[in-house]
This record gives sequence, structure tokens and C-alpha cells, in this order.
Amino acid sequence: MIAQRMQQAANRALRSAVAYGANRIASSDRLMSLIYDDMNETSFGELSHHEEMLSDSVRVDAYHHAIHRCIEPVLQPPPGAAGEGADQRQRAAPDRPRE
Repeated sequence: MIAQRMQQAANRALRSAVAYGANRIASSDRLMSLIYDDMNETSFGELSHHEEMLSDSVRVDAYHHAIHRCIEPVLQPPPGAAGEGADQRQRAAPDRPRE
């Protein structure tokens, strides 16, 4: 009887500690980012995982159709889109020819 009560108290204390830790992690963008990165590496770190996902033609086709429904094709970059970095380099070294 006493051993059972001690076990129950230990379980409650452990659950409380885990809940506290989970709440602290969930409230921190940095910790959530680390957890997310670790979960992605664990879930998708090997090539075989990507092969498995890409072989799911139903899902890949659904993504393909959804992307094409939501995004219009762009035939050329908007004005200035490709030149911003080049413009900064040109200002930094005005005697260099533009790339």
C-alpha cells in the first residue's frame, strides 16, 4: 500500500516536471526551433525518407495541383529583383565592371 502511494506520488511529480518543461519549451521560439530542427533531421535525415515521400504519387500530385492553383507563373523577374546584390557590389567597388 505504501509502495503504491509512493509510486503514484513519483508519477505525479514526474508528470508535473514534464508538463513544466514542455510549457517552457513551447513558450520559447528558440527552443521550439531547436526541437523542430531535431525532429526534421530525425524524420527526414536519410535519403530513403525522401524517396518514400516522393514515391507517394497521390500526395505529390495533390501538392503539384495545389501549387499551380495558387501561384501564377512568372516569365521574367520583376524589375530590380536580380540587381539588388549586384548594385550593392557596384557601389562598394565602383571601378569594377558590372556583372
